[in-house]
Amino acid sequence: MLLTESATPHSTGELPWRTSFGAGLSRLRHQRNDTVLAELARVYVRDALVRWLPGVQLVQVRVEQDAALLTLRVRVREGDTTADFDVPLQRGP
Repeated sequence: MLLTESATPHSTGELPWRTSFGAGLSRLRHQRNDTVLAELARVYVRDALVRWLPGVQLVQVRVEQDAALLTLRVRVREGDTTADFDVPLQRGP
């Protein structure tokens, strides 16, 4: 869900039957890795979880850089269960 491209002013969305589905994280590709990017990532992930997985609570989003790869390290909670996962975002040249 987080890497699914949702409809934006610049795209029509990845799923033709539900163009609004997704988190819009593709808009963060080719951007500078700074505090603004980290906050935008947190907001995009939080908003997508609230909309598409309302039982899941966002605990933390961190943006890490390793050469040309940006990775979102996301921690979520549902009930008593906490899960960590990585979302890779390719950085521009």
